Amino acid sequence: ASGKVRSMARLEAVTSRLGQALIDARPEHVWLALLDFYAQLARGSGGPLLGLLLERIREFAPTVSERILPPAVLTAGGLQGFFNAHVELLRALRTLDAPRAQTSAAASIRAFARSLQESSC
Repeated sequence: ASGKVRSMARLEAVTSRLGQALIDARPEHVWLALLDFYAQLARGSGGPLLGLLLERIREFAPTVSERILPPAVLTAGGLQGFFNAHVELLRALRTLDAPRAQTSAAASIRAFARSLQESSC
């Protein structure tokens, strides 16, 4: 149980960093926090391959983050829906509600993609 508590604490810390990066409008930090969250989730669920893949992708964050996530998206508050869904995912994980976690993860990813699409118009 203590491993799960530590894993949950790491997910909460990464979500806090993600929220602060959104407030600060720092694309690279948003991208890094998002990758860190899913890498932590993969490690906590016993999926080392996905965790390693996300860590490798993270290495490219400084060079691709502003192309993937333009600062204009952050300053326009375009990712509020994404962050709300992300927090819902964290709550579902905390209560071990797998169906709600799955729904929230999908909603978070869809909101993130929608924000990126809207910013490119």
